[in-house]
Amino acid sequence: MGPARAWKESAGDLRARLPGAPTASHPEGLPFVNALMHGSMSVELFCPRGEDRQVPHERDELYVVVGGTAVFERAGMRLPCAGGDVLFVPARMEHRFHDMSDDFTTWVVFWGRIGGEADDSGEIRVGDVDAALIAGQVGSGKTSVAIAIGEILDARGIAHAVIDLDWLCWVGPGISGPRLRALLADNLRSVASRCGAEGVERLVLARAIADVAEVETITEALGGRAPQVVVLDVPVATARRRVMDRAIGSVRDSDLAQLSHGLPVLEGARIVQNHDRDVQATAQEILEHLGWLR
Repeated sequence: MGPARAWKESAGDLRARLPGAPTASHPEGLPFVNALMHGSMSVELFCPRGEDRQVPHERDELYVVVGGTAVFERAGMRLPCAGGDVLFVPARMEHRFHDMSDDFTTWVVFWGRIGGEADDSGEIRVGDVDAALIAGQVGSGKTSVAIAIGEILDARGIAHAVIDLDWLCWVGPGISGPRLRALLADNLRSVASRCGAEGVERLVLARAIADVAEVETITEALGGRAPQVVVLDVPVATARRRVMDRAIGSVRDSDLAQLSHGLPVLEGARIVQNHDRDVQATAQEILEHLGWLR
């Protein structure tokens, strides 16, 4: 079986060896120490203090938090973490810890090939596909504008896919909140991955966003890369008239109720008017904002 130190290490013993020797990037001393290695796998103990200055790594990795607390940032999304949590980061994705407690300690496990193992399954990867989320209240013309964007991209020879997210999670009764977001994430991840495998460069997504958490869900499904968000703005009276003209039964009732609640505030979203103008003009304005035309 070999010596025990080849297959067993203690966080307490390794923590006593930190910080390590000073380097140009870490003049205060390295915040990690190597623990175990086997094949492509390597394990480190990581105890960042002050500012976490790490850069994206070339292989997939897991953080298994031993103790303490911190805020973990992955591709722009932040979540608190503490002892007992496990965090996954695909290869080459931006990530770091913030607000670490004095006792924050985590194992780091690297494995697999350079570039990460997701490439073998066709999973969408950061940087492979750009996405735009066409949002807005019901009746704002999201689907029509998304289709028009697709037509312009098609004429330019730009590989794209138009995905109405409402159809990816149109289920019921009683499925809402976290369950609905999980369903949306799973379905979008599968569809986007398949599109990426076919060489799609642009994803045009349309959805009447119910809350900010849905944008986070979409970002996670796209491998952590946030879509550019565009919100279509139309007068409530126009949206109501469109809903009354097209919807029936419980769907109409639900849409009218959503209109009365208004839209959540989507930070950083571009507001585009979609009232009393040709849908192609709206699509063209959005594409110029996205920088997708070439």
